[in-house]
Amino acid sequence: MAMLNPGAPDVNSALLEAVASGAETILMNLPAGLALAVLKAAQEQDLRDSYIWIAPTPLYDLSVPYAVGEYWHGKICVNAELAPVTMGGPDAQNWLAVMDAFGKADDPRDTFGQAGYLSARFFTDAMLAMDPAQLDDRAAVTAAIRGIKGYTSDLMCGPFYVGDADFHQPNRAGRMVKVVAGGFELVRDCYEYESAYFDRHKAVEKELGLN
Repeated sequence: MAMLNPGAPDVNSALLEAVASGAETILMNLPAGLALAVLKAAQEQDLRDSYIWIAPTPLYDLSVPYAVGEYWHGKICVNAELAPVTMGGPDAQNWLAVMDAFGKADDPRDTFGQAGYLSARFFTDAMLAMDPAQLDDRAAVTAAIRGIKGYTSDLMCGPFYVGDADFHQPNRAGRMVKVVAGGFELVRDCYEYESAYFDRHKAVEKELGLN
């Protein structure tokens, strides 16, 4: 879709520009609130069946299926990036338990919450593996964080690392889900993203013996 000014978004103009482009697929690379506004505008023009509708992770939020309504059920595919909430692995269950125990009822149960949980879990695991006498040593803690590699979770499709490089992106695989009544349906399980963008990441991983 066309670029939107987040301060004063004109979703109708952006949608009309996308329609005028002749595209067959509309990618809503937007925060959930703006994407929902686009979908509302598209529904008003009955554009649902004229395009393939896809979105990245921000639309993977348990409130979205209810927000979009029946009109859109089965018609929007979203890259969930991490595990669907309903998969029920040990980490997935623990994440929800932590959210229920320490979060608020209206805190989003989404990929970003899962990512925060994983960051905390991997950091904690790295600290627990250290000599307790070194936990107040900044250099030692930094080295332990950079030494994180091969960490796995049922929330992720592959191992996680940090490493000692200027850039990294270990999570290059995800899952596709479809918006349905009451939630999301898995339509494609773990697959690796294909892009030349990741070539330099793969080269660094090979050089440093990561993943």
